[in-house]
Amino acid sequence: MSKILVEVYLPAMNRMLELRIPLSLKVDDVINMICSYLQKMDISEYVPSEDTVLCDSSTGKILDRNKFINDVELTNGSRIFMV
Repeated sequence: MSKILVEVYLPAMNRMLELRIPLSLKVDDVINMICSYLQKMDISEYVPSEDTVLCDSSTGKILDRNKFINDVELTNGSRIFMV
């Protein structure tokens, strides 16, 4: 399984995470994975909603929840943010 290393910025917490994301996951699955990670780390400052999205930091474009990571043009070192 191929993975990429990305930086995920959480503006609500002013926190940056570095995560390895499998290319085979959909964006929606990655959002859920990040939320699970935050819960496991007992980081309760961030409360996701059903409107939570991932955005490309360089363009501000919202990543389509139904597309695979491989299809949204993220690569190693990409920076995204979750709001």
